[in-house]
Amino acid sequence: MRLEKLVFEFYWKRKTLATPFMTGVMGVLIGLKPTTLQVNDEFDGKKLLDNEIIPKILDELGLVLVKGRLRRAQMAKYEYLYVGKTKELCENLQGWYEKFSNSISDEGKILDRRVWIEANNQIGELLGYPKTAIAEYIRRQIEELEMDDNYMMRLGRNNYYIHSEKFEEEEFREYDLPLNLAIKEYLPKTAEIMQSNPEKRWLE
Repeated sequence: MRLEKLVFEFYWKRKTLATPFMTGVMGVLIGLKPTTLQVNDEFDGKKLLDNEIIPKILDELGLVLVKGRLRRAQMAKYEYLYVGKTKELCENLQGWYEKFSNSISDEGKILDRRVWIEANNQIGELLGYPKTAIAEYIRRQIEELEMDDNYMMRLGRNNYYIHSEKFEEEEFREYDLPLNLAIKEYLPKTAEIMQSNPEKRWLE
């Protein structure tokens, strides 16, 4: 894929940083994710989207790109990229991410529980994550549960999001496996990097 080549050229010093962008875009292309949320990274004075060919390729692939910054001072330095099949979906993700950022303090404490919960539900759904994983993440944050050994082991062996304890296998087969199979078929550089970490699950 031409897009993969250009993205990896930008991240040539830190190739592992190219994988979130490519996996997110692939998830949208195969219909697994309604949208993906990325950052317009900057290295050596150049931003990812300074290469104007990248947005053009996204458009050729039938994807919409919406760019924007959050109003909160601590997060305003980043330019966020919302990519999806429609502008409405991208703007929906953008709106909920803004609400999420306003529901927490600079230290990450929840300021408005109702808004925080709804924003995380909506963001998780727009990113295509399994509902059980979204619910488990919200519960753990609200109950302020400690990150025990079991939690850390799940975090260490999985990609993309925090899998729940009870439904880890079902979540892997619903989201991770179809995405990894698509990556294996269409994104050889991304697949090579992801398979190079033996601690992470790949196809089983």
